[in-house]
Amino acid sequence: MSRLDMDRYQAFTDQPASSTEHPIVVVGAGLAGATAARLLADHGFDVVVLDKGRRVGGRTSRRRVDQVVVTHGAPRLDTWPDWMTAWADAEIGAERLTTLDEGFALVDGPEVITSWLDGIDVVTGTTITRLEQDGDTWLVHDEDGNHWRASGVVATAPLPQLHRMLPKGPASWASHPYEPTWTVVLAHQEACPASLRSGLEALGLSVETSEDTNGIVVHLPTQWSREHLEMERTDVGSAFLAMVEGLEETALTWVKTATLQAHRWRFGRASSLGERANLPRLVEAGDAWCEPVGTGGAALRSGAWAAAEIAWQCSQPSRPKPVPVQQTLF
Repeated sequence: MSRLDMDRYQAFTDQPASSTEHPIVVVGAGLAGATAARLLADHGFDVVVLDKGRRVGGRTSRRRVDQVVVTHGAPRLDTWPDWMTAWADAEIGAERLTTLDEGFALVDGPEVITSWLDGIDVVTGTTITRLEQDGDTWLVHDEDGNHWRASGVVATAPLPQLHRMLPKGPASWASHPYEPTWTVVLAHQEACPASLRSGLEALGLSVETSEDTNGIVVHLPTQWSREHLEMERTDVGSAFLAMVEGLEETALTWVKTATLQAHRWRFGRASSLGERANLPRLVEAGDAWCEPVGTGGAALRSGAWAAAEIAWQCSQPSRPKPVPVQQTLF
């Protein structure tokens, strides 16, 4: 007869890595935030994710234009971490991800993020305005006057936005460099002409075709986007139409008769590593916090490191006290 109490053994091995008086709040439901939230939740932490968007996804966003669904955010993930192979396999099996020669293509980025956040408390449509340190905890305030008390915070907002939330952070956050991008989404009742993509690329534009052949996404050059960052969306659309006047007739007619929407990615991708605030129980994450900077892989890695760091910080008060050797021997 076994002397091992299996129920007690299972209770011991299944216990959370740590427990906190208040949840860990993750600001942002993109790649970094979802990775951090999933790892923390899987290790027994209570997690709340707050995001300003109508749905999760961050820079992997999709939108519907005249019944045509297109990915107007990041369409692929490069430098995917080897330790996340099982995550990729699960998403490929669910047909939300496909393999490329280098990295993966996102079939549905927001659905990938949604699957990672399954079972976690997520609040969308919430714009965070202030992160306030209150003793050993943080108060996370939104623009509607609500607040959440957190035992720890993982902040994934772009650095200039994070600086507005946390003015005591490094001054360099306010002007941290990002590559902005104006993106034009086109949707039509008819499929894109075969000559459209090559014609747009010949004009120096970056083109992403959609799984729906009636739609196409065009990213305008970074320098042009930076110089016209504050332009109105309708004016961006007009400027785009002026840019493509050199297309051959069939392609140009398709563009001019399509429904056109412009989207501004003010913080398209980070250009350099950020400076850490080194504040207790607050960890930054996103594509500015790991190498290669500005990539999906950087966002994933930073989310994992942030989860490990905040878990370590929050678990310190509950660590067993060291026992003198003499007490254990005699």
